[in-house]
Amino acid sequence: MARFENLSINVKSLTAVATAVLVAVVVGLVGLTRLSDSSRSA
Repeated sequence: MARFENLSINVKSLTAVATAVLVAVVVGLVGLTRLSDSSRSA
């Protein structure tokens, strides 16, 4: 049971990290596109 509990905790932490990474990538891409658009219009 201890191993299963550790595994579940690891899965939860991994999903949290994966979600944070995905959000960071999306925000970074949106920021880059906005910067490129503003530089083109400017």
